[in-house]
Amino acid sequence: MARSQRRAEQAPPPISDPSTVRTYALLFATAAAVGIAVAYSLDLSHPAWAGAAAVFIMRPDPDLLTSRAIGRVCATVAGVLLAALLYRHGVGEVAVAVIGMCTVTAMVAIRTSRWYVSAAGSGLVLLISGVSSTQEFQHAFGDRIFETLLGAALALFVGVVVPRLLKAHGDTNRTRAGPSS
Repeated sequence: MARSQRRAEQAPPPISDPSTVRTYALLFATAAAVGIAVAYSLDLSHPAWAGAAAVFIMRPDPDLLTSRAIGRVCATVAGVLLAALLYRHGVGEVAVAVIGMCTVTAMVAIRTSRWYVSAAGSGLVLLISGVSSTQEFQHAFGDRIFETLLGAALALFVGVVVPRLLKAHGDTNRTRAGPSS
């Protein structure tokens, strides 16, 4: 058997089945909607962030989704911690402007890479977005971390656990129906 033929047989099939696409679209929308609803119900400072985090993480491939969830959470925490350190040291407005410009440049420059600079940059956005007091920053800091964790958890649950449950339920129904004639 030719090497390319073996690779083709091992590769996962493309997700072009209309039923699969509809299911993924429904799961994708559910993760975003639940994230936004929970954030609004908890009166978080940026209620769309949890839904956005879920959407940024969601992918039809469970392995890719899992690695994206881990990467996004780690990068966001790193960015928020960096912002906290800068805020704590009382960085001046000029330095904040330079850091912001460098962050946005880095985010744009490697936006298509697998690096999560955009997620890390979100922490610096907290610094730039004009928190005016330590208490305000601590609130935004906690919300950003919580909202990212919520979005990642929703993406993992809705994108990995739910499809497995649906598949198991479908397999159970086929077993009960017996072999097809």
